[in-house]
Amino acid sequence: MDSLAGFDLVALLVLFISGVMALMRGFVREALTVTAFVGAALAALWCQPVIGAVMREFINSAVIANLLAMAIVFLVVYLAISFVTSSLKRNVKDGEDVSAIDRTLGFAFGVVRGLLLLGLVVLVFKNTLPGAQPAWLQGAQVYPLAEATADLLQSLAPEGTWAEGAADRPREDLDDDPIGRLIERSNEDPN
Repeated sequence: MDSLAGFDLVALLVLFISGVMALMRGFVREALTVTAFVGAALAALWCQPVIGAVMREFINSAVIANLLAMAIVFLVVYLAISFVTSSLKRNVKDGEDVSAIDRTLGFAFGVVRGLLLLGLVVLVFKNTLPGAQPAWLQGAQVYPLAEATADLLQSLAPEGTWAEGAADRPREDLDDDPIGRLIERSNEDPN
C-alpha cells in the first residue's frame, strides 16, 4: 500500500470521529440529527438559485453570494427541523439503555455521514478552485471515494447552484498568489 497523503489522514480522522460520535449516541438519535442536516442541505441547494439572486443584488461576488445564500437557508431550516425533532430525541434514552445494535448501526451511520461531509468539502473545493490538484491531494487514496460522493451530491443539486462558469476557469493564474487571485475572482462582475 502506498503512503497516505495529507487528505487521507484528514479524511480518515473525519470518518473515525464521526463514527465514534454516532456510536456513542446511537442510530436513532443520529438519524434524527441527520434528518435535520439533510433537510437543511436540500433546502439550501433548492433555494439557492432564488436566494442567491437576491443576495447578488447586494454582494458583487456571485460565489460569495451563492455560498452565503446556502448558508443562511441551511441554518434556518436546520434549526427549525432540529426544534421539531428535539422532543423525539428526548424520548430516546442515553447511556447503557441504548442497545448494542443501535450503537453499531450508529457507528455505520456515522461513517456514512463522515463520507457525505467529505463529499461536500470536495464539492465546494472543486467548484471554487477548479483545476490542478494541490500536492496534499495528489496520490490520496480516499479522494476518489470523496470525489464520487461529491459528484453524487452535485448531481442532486439544481442547475445554477454554483457561479456560472466557475468550474471552467483555468487554475494556472492562481499558482502565484492563490488568495489574491481568489479575491480578485470573487470581485468580478457576475454579469
